[in-house]
Amino acid sequence: MAVITGDFPPGPYEVTYKSQVVGLMEGPIRHQQNLIASPIKPSLYGQNIIDYIIQGMGVFAVIVLKEWNTNSKALMWPFNASHGIGPLTGTLYNTFTGQLVFTALAGTPAATEGPVTRTYPFAGLLPGHNLDIALGPVERNVPIVITALPEQNSTTVGQPKYFTDT
Repeated sequence: MAVITGDFPPGPYEVTYKSQVVGLMEGPIRHQQNLIASPIKPSLYGQNIIDYIIQGMGVFAVIVLKEWNTNSKALMWPFNASHGIGPLTGTLYNTFTGQLVFTALAGTPAATEGPVTRTYPFAGLLPGHNLDIALGPVERNVPIVITALPEQNSTTVGQPKYFTDT
């Protein structure tokens, strides 16, 4: 009898933000993306949706930070070195984003099967996400949600590109 096999790409990833190693994570990094579209509901068909008009997409990463260091705090709160100081009202969010890179550790199936690296050129804390920071005699695991802003896709005008895999 043979062992059941398949293309399973497990393996840990290192996270860098603005070219700095963020530190240890707890559990897997979760990449999420969704399609944003407006339904078409002509009166002839009542509330039946007959199609959608594509409006865009959202791209996110969910991470649990284990380390409390300068680099992890910069990813948690990119607006100021002091978490108690927010951004200036009216400032565009993109000025606080930075390159976020996930790199599979060498020798793991993830490094073989890929993506070896996933690069988000403009990433930062999702607006509206509540930081949940434990203060007390417990591990300070901080779950955060990162959003990515798009850059122009070099091949098609009007088509955004959120990340690149290698």
